[in-house]
Amino acid sequence: MTAIETEQWTIQKASEYYNIPYWSHGYFALNEKGNIMVRPDPDKPEVQFEILDICHKLKKDGMQMPTLLRFVDILKHRVESLCGAFNQAIEDYDYKGSYTVCYPIKVNQQRRVVDRLVETNSKSEKQQIGLEAGSKPELMAVLSRSEHSNSVIVCNGYKDREYLRAALIAQEMGHKVYVVIEKLTELDILLDEAKKMEITPCIGVRAKLASKGESKWQDSGGDHSKFGLSTSQIVQLVDKLKAQNQIGIFQLLHFHLGSQITSLFDIQNALKECARFYAELLRIDVPIKTVDVGGGLGVDYEGTQSQSHCSVNYSMVEYAENVVRAFQEISEIMEIPQPSIITESGRALTAHHAVLITNVIDSEQTTSHDIGVPEKKSNIILHNLWETYIEVTETDDNNKLAELYQVSDYLLTQTQEMFNFGVVSITERALAERIQRRLAFIVQKRLIAENQDHEETLENLHSKLATKFFANFSIFQSLPDAWAVNQIFPVLSLHGLDKEPTETAVIQDITCDSDGMLKQYVNEYSITPTIDLPPFHLDEEYLLGLFMVGAYQEILGDMHNLFGDTHTVDLELDDNNELQIVQIAQGSSVEELLDYVDFCSEELFESYRRQLKMTKIPDEKQQQYLDELREGIHGYTYLED
Repeated sequence: MTAIETEQWTIQKASEYYNIPYWSHGYFALNEKGNIMVRPDPDKPEVQFEILDICHKLKKDGMQMPTLLRFVDILKHRVESLCGAFNQAIEDYDYKGSYTVCYPIKVNQQRRVVDRLVETNSKSEKQQIGLEAGSKPELMAVLSRSEHSNSVIVCNGYKDREYLRAALIAQEMGHKVYVVIEKLTELDILLDEAKKMEITPCIGVRAKLASKGESKWQDSGGDHSKFGLSTSQIVQLVDKLKAQNQIGIFQLLHFHLGSQITSLFDIQNALKECARFYAELLRIDVPIKTVDVGGGLGVDYEGTQSQSHCSVNYSMVEYAENVVRAFQEISEIMEIPQPSIITESGRALTAHHAVLITNVIDSEQTTSHDIGVPEKKSNIILHNLWETYIEVTETDDNNKLAELYQVSDYLLTQTQEMFNFGVVSITERALAERIQRRLAFIVQKRLIAENQDHEETLENLHSKLATKFFANFSIFQSLPDAWAVNQIFPVLSLHGLDKEPTETAVIQDITCDSDGMLKQYVNEYSITPTIDLPPFHLDEEYLLGLFMVGAYQEILGDMHNLFGDTHTVDLELDDNNELQIVQIAQGSSVEELLDYVDFCSEELFESYRRQLKMTKIPDEKQQQYLDELREGIHGYTYLED
């Protein structure tokens, strides 16, 4: 348990401490009660709702936690913000090309998410949102959501004949389909199928850039990228098309800067290379009309506005300005047409709209137990540990405290090793652990946080002594990137933040896996291994919100320990600016998860019945047990009330 050093805890202080204004982009805020509010349209901050109230209404209707809340209007606002940023840049630079964002559905393939994004397009004055597919199944999904005419569809990824024919059929339906050539072999297959179908295809070519941005996903761009053609391969492709008198089908130049690019400088550097590729291809008579700069537009999960892997040091407006300016400048210098621009911005559109709500079911505090002087006959290591403890109680020198803590850690390790060899008894080991824990509490309290020389020691102490909050969810299902790539997601108690948080905690899920915990948290100053939260009481409701989970998490989640999809609720503002539930999707049942791994429920019940028949349990009781097991199989995979 630690105290946040502040003269007075206020709502403003709480908001700053958790960095809410910076990572939330105005979509979430604290009210005067210290409860989290959602603002579906941050341009209307007066239209806001307590997430806690939403959860209580859902619970009243029988909805259990965990539940994923999708705020549809945030999706709309993100589309409008991105298109607005590019439209403004186009106006400011007197740019002649148009802008389209092609949402890559791999980021979140849920039909309701895709539909909401596409619907935003149909309600705007300009059709500025298309869809991107990276596989044959994705193309089938994209095609079904593109019923209005002249939709832009970008086809990426590995392609077989069936995929390519589907793309050509989509073109025949009236859509603007760009088949992006990522391997030279794809061109021959495409031309062959197009000839059979008597269709003139429209192709794009993905160029491998030497430039790449620093990020956790940096290898998705650059010259080590899995996809794309090298410069020599592009020249080879151009020569082949010219030889066949088909150079006219080469209309789009595609790049991919990477994913979640954190630095504006990296984006600027890559755009220079993109622009030069465009100019040089026009110079050799390739009739490119559109450039697709791919993904890379990041979001600030931390709110630190930095080059950290989970942050960005630029805004959406700055990104748009730099993309437009790069092609405006090269076109002016080379006296060539200004191309239309496509971006494949998925994370920036979807990350903010989804919040996972879960309940804390228990906590485990690291307490400082009573200790005593080791007996004279105790192992010498215990006496050394006791002397170290006494030294700690008698000094306030930071350097000495840090040194003594390291010594105590070493002595405890030695004690545990001696125990394994039978030299130290179980009672001696228990005493050693209590002494070292008491010592750690004292050092944690006395070390000065501002002294950077001891930052690592303090972080170690905070992690070691933190209270464990056990939350009713699976990191592997709902936040897989937190486990796989140490992605940071903002975490907050939904209520009680009007009072200074007194519990230094780590959040653990309910899977039987030591990796099932959040290891990094957002706070005012930096990213820390613990988070300060209001205390947990077993007899009181305690809800946590895990924010910005709308990109990649749903589709990447797995079924570790057979925890399945959570309940999902879509909420949308009506004409009176009231928040309405527009759709509820029930989470996975135990039966569904077992069926996925080939356990048939009827076979399970037959097995249960046979086993009960072999017992001496009365028939009535056997039936009661069978009914309970049947109810369990039909129930939610997560813990229920």
